[in-house]
Amino acid sequence: MEVQFPPDLEARLVDRAARQCFSPDEVVQDVVASYFREEDRFIAAVQRGEHLTHEQAGDRLRRFLEP
Repeated sequence: MEVQFPPDLEARLVDRAARQCFSPDEVVQDVVASYFREEDRFIAAVQRGEHLTHEQAGDRLRRFLEP
């Protein structure tokens, strides 16, 4: 599978990967895996009837977006 990124985002990805001593592919795989883990947790919580406050949702989003 190939994913196309705008030049500015690709440059950021390549730079971040180099600084972390990973390949860009590894960084993308890690980000996508993290996304699915969080999404699975969220769906399970909703199915159990759990609800988040606006602040809790924001906290989760910030944690997800942290490098």
